Amino acid sequence: MPTTATTLPEHIVFCIDNSIDGVMFLKTGNADDSRLAATKLLAKRFIAIKSRIAAASASHQ
Repeated sequence: MPTTATTLPEHIVFCIDNSIDGVMFLKTGNADDSRLAATKLLAKRFIAIKSRIAAASASHQ
């Protein structure tokens, strides 16, 4: 499934494809809540990827 972000009038819909968690949809009338939730989700994914890279680097040293 592709990763998409679509903006609709008064709504922001984030669809983030994640092979582990499946697809998560966040849809709310409050754009700020939607952005905050998506930012938190992306931050968690970034931290997970960063820790995997660190673990792989450590195992190759």
